[in-house]
Amino acid sequence: GDSLDKANFIKVLANFRFSSIGRVRKAFRSVDGERVSWERVGVDRLDRLLMAAGHDPSPECIKSLVEQAGGPDVMIGWREFLELEVKFRAGLLDILRENMGFT
Repeated sequence: GDSLDKANFIKVLANFRFSSIGRVRKAFRSVDGERVSWERVGVDRLDRLLMAAGHDPSPECIKSLVEQAGGPDVMIGWREFLELEVKFRAGLLDILRENMGFT
């Protein structure tokens, strides 16, 4: 039938992750002809960036991450976004553990 085995499910998730994170990465890149440069963006866009990466952050979570980044007026680069995403995912893992797999 149409069921996914574990290997194919992991492949689908990996492909989703790759395409989602690629969309977010574009927010930090500027292309001018053949010249590509890295940009910084306001951490106030963190909620939209995390959603584009396939996450569904709560307002409380976003507020905490923005504070950890230094406040709403801070500009972040690609690597800083990735660090904040790791913190988000770690917090999500704690929630899943506390709620037996449910967010």
